[in-house]
Amino acid sequence: MDNSYNGQFDPSLISLLEDAIEFAVYQIAVDRTHPHGGRVIMFSPSLIEIAGIDDPLNFNSWFIDIHPEDKQRVIEANRRSWTEAVRYDQTARHYNKTKGEWTWVRTISTPVFDAEHNLSHFTGLVIDITEQKLAEDELKYRSVFENLILSLATKFINLPPDDLDTAICEALKSIGEFTEVDRSYLFSFSENQETLTCTHEWCAPDISPQIQYLRQIPVSNLQWSNYQIFNGKVLHIPSVSQLPAEAQNEKIEFTRQGIQSLLAVPMEYQGRVIGLLGFDSVLKEKTWPDDSVALLQVVASIIINAQENKRAHESLLRAYDDLEQRVVDRTVELKLANFNLQKEIEQRKQAEESLRISQALYSEVFENSTKQLFIIEVLPDEQFRILRTNPKHQKGSGLTSDQVWGKTIDEVVIPEVAQSIKQHYLDCIKAGHAIEYEEQGPSPYWDLDRIRTFHTTISPVFDQNGKIVRLVGATEDITDQKAAEKIIMEKAREEAVSAERSRLARELHDAVTQTLFSTTLTAEVLPKIFEKNPKTGFEKLGELRELTRGALAEMRTLLMELRPEALADAELVDLLQHLVNAFIARARIPIDLQIKGDCSLPVDVKIGFYRIAQEALNNISKHADPEKVLVSLTCHPETIDLIVDDNGRGFETDRLIGTDHYGLRIMQERAAEINAELEITSQINQGAHIHLRWLKPFSNPVLLDEKDEK
Repeated sequence: MDNSYNGQFDPSLISLLEDAIEFAVYQIAVDRTHPHGGRVIMFSPSLIEIAGIDDPLNFNSWFIDIHPEDKQRVIEANRRSWTEAVRYDQTARHYNKTKGEWTWVRTISTPVFDAEHNLSHFTGLVIDITEQKLAEDELKYRSVFENLILSLATKFINLPPDDLDTAICEALKSIGEFTEVDRSYLFSFSENQETLTCTHEWCAPDISPQIQYLRQIPVSNLQWSNYQIFNGKVLHIPSVSQLPAEAQNEKIEFTRQGIQSLLAVPMEYQGRVIGLLGFDSVLKEKTWPDDSVALLQVVASIIINAQENKRAHESLLRAYDDLEQRVVDRTVELKLANFNLQKEIEQRKQAEESLRISQALYSEVFENSTKQLFIIEVLPDEQFRILRTNPKHQKGSGLTSDQVWGKTIDEVVIPEVAQSIKQHYLDCIKAGHAIEYEEQGPSPYWDLDRIRTFHTTISPVFDQNGKIVRLVGATEDITDQKAAEKIIMEKAREEAVSAERSRLARELHDAVTQTLFSTTLTAEVLPKIFEKNPKTGFEKLGELRELTRGALAEMRTLLMELRPEALADAELVDLLQHLVNAFIARARIPIDLQIKGDCSLPVDVKIGFYRIAQEALNNISKHADPEKVLVSLTCHPETIDLIVDDNGRGFETDRLIGTDHYGLRIMQERAAEINAELEITSQINQGAHIHLRWLKPFSNPVLLDEKDEK
């Protein structure tokens, strides 16, 4: 049998071939004698530029410059298409010798059969998706970078001071490897900011360390770069060789270290630059994007706060050590001077002296602490008197020592705030140990329009009988920290929503492309079918009408994905009708759409119903292979019910958490967002049943398993 393709080309198709720019169209006839089973009979000139194929008429040359990681998969898919007469759809990297780079290409081809139902040829489309892949890789890179920084921040929280240096070195290694630099390091400025010293360093393999040469470097030696750092500016040098004339000293020093590109982020604490976080590229020049620079500034902030916490802790330990030594020394003096005194008097004097020293140290720490400290006396009848507050507390509350010392909580603050404060004190007394809590409140107390978030720790003080007589507390304003955490979480959510919307838009775009190709091919052969069998021709004409209607529905859905405000304006019934029409044309599976009642829903609930129905039909199209599908929307006075049934392959519901059911997890998350109930039931070879129920506000609860009285 002759498998060559002898069809005539439609002039419009030839025009499409010749005018194609961002895509290429081709036809390959079945020819078992040729390599890979086919012979090229037609192609767009743009194929050469897109895929970098030297000789497009030689089908074997199409497989030469495919990336080694993709070649075997592509060859196997091509073989399966010819032997099984199935659609070919593969994404692979082709080396474009003209551009001198790898290009991501998606190739889609559809089998075409002759009048005797024998496979005659494939009609295909080639699309350059390199920019799409680069955008996906960039988004993935930022997401992974943010997760890395979040894990570092989590690790540094409550990190023991003795583990800080090790943690910093590990952080420099993790960030250095992730950002693909050759060296990462920390510099600290001296107290007078006249010298700087490298304190921590990580180097990639085969990169020479520099930390031993970077000790007590005069700031004036590198005046140009340090001036920018001291002014809180990021020092970004993509090319050391292109430094300006005024940076000659920097150019000499950086060249000595073998640096080609450099990024330095100032490390600020309480408005003062005390160090810098730096990254070197030695093997090649490198540019850091703004997003990465912003994330590295967050890393610098995390590390400097951890270092300052360690310094404060070490200072406190030194103070305690001094206190203990002074107590020991004084105790020895008292023993020598009062050897002959009674034991009771000696012990009392020792205790009094120890208390005096402790109070002196306490006063020093109390007055200079960066946290808001306070001491409360416990009174009868659940009352509390303020004994003392430190300057930091007085500044934050807006109340001086004369206004609060010796007064009860009720005398100082408004009743609403006083009640909340006293309840925390009672909780600490009831627990019998230190407690922590976060709470919002006005700062100062009388300014109800300035609400701040505070983290407070309260510890009880017991007398010799074990009774709680004092409460000692420390409060820290964490408003800015909470705001930063909220911004990061909201941004991550926005990016996730954007990614999902892009995924849906891509799937709809592919569906429209496939439907239009099917429509084109059907329209090409329709005149010949009419000549041979008018009855069959009318049947194919009906299919063409369904394909056209489906393509229109797919296009409307695509426009809604690209213009989310259109979803808010459309009625839910119209949205479901678009989904059904598009599904019928794409999957060629009949759908029974049933609408009962008049559904009036809030915008977010309507979009939730639409998205869940869309995901359900997508899953059916990809996995179920059913003979029929039912979509039912029923509007009751109290509830709105959406049911999607199919009689396809089904699945095991106890494996919904697996990676194979990502779409089902999305549906569950969307249902939770609109406070709706989602029930998913299925069995292997028994189809699937999806039931979404939304309860209108102020309605009596109606469970999914209750039967309607009707």
